[in-house]
Amino acid sequence: MSHELTMCKSSFQYIYKDLFGVGPITDVIRSRTEHAKYLLSTTDISVKKISELCGYNNDIHFMRQFKKMTKATPTEYREEKRNRK
Repeated sequence: MSHELTMCKSSFQYIYKDLFGVGPITDVIRSRTEHAKYLLSTTDISVKKISELCGYNNDIHFMRQFKKMTKATPTEYREEKRNRK
């Protein structure tokens, strides 16, 4: 994004965080996690495929970031949502 705005990376990160309260990378991770939560709760797509659909090249990395953000693994999250219905 900084390249598109012809800004240096550090300036972009500073301005982004000042405007939105979080850094751009954190915002991307949150967005990916929200999309994954939606897919996990509304589809039967495999966790591996969901990680790809959310922009991850490595499903293990996806699972670690998902758990860090939600305190549950993707499978645990899916099971919890199914049990609530």
